[in-house]
Parts: sequence; structure tokens; C-alpha cells
Amino acid sequence: MYADQIDNEYRREIFLKLCKAKSVKYSKLKVDGMESNQFAYHLKKLKEDGFIEKLDDGGEYTLAPKGLRLADTISHKTGLVRTQPKVLIVFDITSADGKRLLIGTRERQPHFGRKVLPSGKIHFGETIEAAATRMLKEFLPDSKSMLSHRGNFSLFYRKGKVCVSHIYAHVFSARLSHASEGDIPDKAEDMALRLFWEDISKIKLNDEWVDGVKEIQECLKGKDFFEMELEFSD
Repeated sequence: MYADQIDNEYRREIFLKLCKAKSVKYSKLKVDGMESNQFAYHLKKLKEDGFIEKLDDGGEYTLAPKGLRLADTISHKTGLVRTQPKVLIVFDITSADGKRLLIGTRERQPHFGRKVLPSGKIHFGETIEAAATRMLKEFLPDSKSMLSHRGNFSLFYRKGKVCVSHIYAHVFSARLSHASEGDIPDKAEDMALRLFWEDISKIKLNDEWVDGVKEIQECLKGKDFFEMELEFSD
């Protein structure tokens, strides 16, 4: 269950009415077939949970900030949270001498055990630049390198008719100084990657790597900002 999802059918119906108006009168929010005391209970619960609020100038209700955030993520037919594409920062991080690349292996599904470029999710409300700076510090705490936004890509992984993963990513490059090539921290339990340095001359973009890395690396060889869409299927 999503933390902000409304798990009751009656409360979802009330909430959806408020999604389709700036504000709604108390009498207009009641769901057909619902007893008055039952309706009052569910309305109170939505208010206590922070999804709705009562306006000061009368008996009307509107969405609270938490409700507005939820309204932006749900299906307005079912009231349930939709699965959204992941928005990531993907990194091309090389050592000061340009001979080593920071890479990782996936330690959770999908793509368990395969090699990837370091990446992480942008937090809700976080700017692209702030996310990239935060993640670089998480990967290499001593890093003082300047980041360069090199391009963006959209990527789909499908197994049969099922879209297993849908990613939209911003790609950043960084060339480290010798002073910032410190030890890589031990992997935290909540991290999906185990990071390590690999000699670029020995890297072979074969089946050990997640699909899409080869295409990203080709784009990074150029100087122009790139945009591309990739799709892979089994």
C-alpha cells in the first residue's frame, strides 16, 4: 500500500468528487446509498488523515496540500495511485587520469547481478542539480568534482507484453580530482548498487551489463547534449 493512498472505497469516492472541483458543499459530497453517520465518519477520517480540509467561509470542503499531491498521482476513474515512470540521475564518473570508470552491480530486481552505471532516484520536490550533487556525495563523500549535465533519455524494459521498467533519466558526467578519489563507502542496506572502479580499457559492454549502457556511452563520446528513447524486450 502506498503511504498516501486512500484504502477505502467510500473515502475514494468522496475524494474523487473533490478532485473535480475547487470546493464542494458538504451536502454534495455524500455518496449515494451511504448512511449519514457513515458519511460523517468517512469525511472526518479524510480530514484527520490530511487529505481534505474545511473552508473557513462555510460548509464547503477542498483538498488539503496532501490531497493535492495525491490527486496528481491517481487515476481519476478508480482513485488508485498509478504506476509512474522512475526519474533518475545516471552518472558517468571517471578517475582523474581518465583510466577508470565508477560502475555498479545491481543487488535487487529487476536486473539483479548485472552491471550498470551509478544511478539514483530524484526525491520528490528535489531539483535535478540538487539530486545529482547529493548522489555524488553519497557515492564518493570526498568528491569536489564539477558535474556536467550531458543528456536525457527515456528507457523501457518489457518482458512479453508487460512493461517491467520505465525510466526517464538525466545523465551527468564528472571527472574527479586525485583528492576526491577516496574509498567508496560500504553499501548501505537500502542501496540497490554495489559500486567499484573498473579499468576502462578492460570494460566490455556485453550481456553482463544492463541494456542501454552501450547506447549511453556512445552518446557520451560526443560533445553535444543528447536526447534519446530506448526500448528493450525479452
